[in-house]
Amino acid sequence: QGGPNEGAPNQGVPDQGAKAGAALTVPVGSPVDTRSIVYKGEMTVRAADVDRAASEASTIATGAGGVVAGDNRRDNGADSTADLVIRVPAKSFYDAVEKLSDLGKELTRGISTEDVTEAVVDLDARIASQKASVDRTRALLGRAQQMTDIVTIEQELARREAELGSLQARQRSLADQVTLSTITLHLVGPKAPAVREKDEAENFLTGLAAGWDAGRGSLACASAC
Repeated sequence: QGGPNEGAPNQGVPDQGAKAGAALTVPVGSPVDTRSIVYKGEMTVRAADVDRAASEASTIATGAGGVVAGDNRRDNGADSTADLVIRVPAKSFYDAVEKLSDLGKELTRGISTEDVTEAVVDLDARIASQKASVDRTRALLGRAQQMTDIVTIEQELARREAELGSLQARQRSLADQVTLSTITLHLVGPKAPAVREKDEAENFLTGLAAGWDAGRGSLACASAC
């Protein structure tokens, strides 16, 4: 699979302490390749009206051709908070980050990228090989005469088809991560604590993080299994 990062900046990864609202620019003449890149971002923004900012964040996501994968809000006046998981096309990642930053005063930002091109190529090769293996086993089953042979080959065919299905599931998961980048947005009201990923926000994001880690584990297995 080719990477969807055409037009994306080729730059270093800003750390959590980067200046809020710092511009992310594309160097003139930057080469455009077809590598598969997974983009992830997490940011905290203080907004005067958290509910309105969350709604605007949803509009930013859909306007970029993406979706809101998670939306957890707590209305408590000046202490209101909201945690959104936004997924946008990779080419719109940096633009979406800047627009989300404008929802209020940006307090923290962390961006990371991961090149998964080798994992994509490896999965493609493994799937092609497994499909050939399944076809050979099916052909062998068609020539089998003895019942014991038929039963044995059917069991082997089922095992190989299950392995092929697992590989294809990993391929779909990886393609999804490459196609749609993930931005975790923490919105906090004027008097709400700025660091929320340590408390209730963590509970909301645990499942999503677990799913992400599981996907990464599958990628590692795709190369080593």
